[in-house]
Amino acid sequence: MQHLSTMLSCKGIPFVLVVLFLLIGLKTHQPHVAAAQPKSLTGFASGFNEQFSDSGANWGAWSGDWTVSTGYLRGVAATKQSWSHVYFAKANYSNLDYQVRMRRTGCGTCTNGIHVRGTTSSIRFKYINTGEYTIEKCGPSVCTTLDPFTTHSAILKGGYNTLRIVAIGNTYDFLINNKLIVSHVITGLSSGNVGVSFYSNQITGNTLDVDWAVLNRR
Repeated sequence: MQHLSTMLSCKGIPFVLVVLFLLIGLKTHQPHVAAAQPKSLTGFASGFNEQFSDSGANWGAWSGDWTVSTGYLRGVAATKQSWSHVYFAKANYSNLDYQVRMRRTGCGTCTNGIHVRGTTSSIRFKYINTGEYTIEKCGPSVCTTLDPFTTHSAILKGGYNTLRIVAIGNTYDFLINNKLIVSHVITGLSSGNVGVSFYSNQITGNTLDVDWAVLNRR
């Protein structure tokens, strides 16, 4: 490096620029690191692939107004300061790989997300349009926060985001836009339905559009 700097200095190039050129070269040649993925999906089979091309009869609403239109499922807040929930009504699942592509409009700080192994209890994975996510374990009347609201660069602010949970036994992987966010060991839930939900702080224009929902099972 001293030899190179001497040669370039003789040509009128300052030593500081020499160092800068070398750093840029090193950065350019750094290997690409792929996003981490769930450890194993061996032996999984198709559960459902919902593109919402029909009436949405496979889904049931716990709360809120949900309709299928032009290839997507839309949830509209029925009342202020309330949750709207919809779930896949045809089967319950245990070991699963569940992912949903969604976009929220009307509230930038309201939570939107998916749940698995739900009946009276569930594991919930949620995000907000400001770029934060949270994870909860919910019982019949109260939820326990596993991860508080945390900023993550994988979230597309105001755009479509794909939330994904891979649950095998007590091990859960949580992904956003196919990037592994965090893994947890969570006990106490073995099987249940899967679904989508969002929170509303107003009525007009407060909607959640679900582009598709896909589940593989084992």
